[in-house]
Amino acid sequence: MKKIAFIFIIGSCLAGFISGCAKEAWYKTGVKEEEKDADLDSCERFAHNQVKKEEATNPPSPNGNANTTGSQSEASTSLSLNLEHYQNRNRYEDLVEQCMAGNGYTKK
Repeated sequence: MKKIAFIFIIGSCLAGFISGCAKEAWYKTGVKEEEKDADLDSCERFAHNQVKKEEATNPPSPNGNANTTGSQSEASTSLSLNLEHYQNRNRYEDLVEQCMAGNGYTKK
């Protein structure tokens, strides 16, 4: 039971850290704020759609360890889902960065 609580706390902290990250500031000479915001929105939509497409083609593998108890299996599944969420968030951020850089922006 302590393992489940520990994993829940770690997962919650990780989720809070990820969702609390500030948006990056992007800069491109001669571009108005509205155009930059539109480009960023476009890149974010692209990244979101790409991550969703990748999730659909690479579904999470089921926990096939038959030697675990129910609570261990639940904890393992919870940890796997948290890790998958973290990896998808990192992939999303990378795609946004690549898209904005491809449009000529640099980070401030």
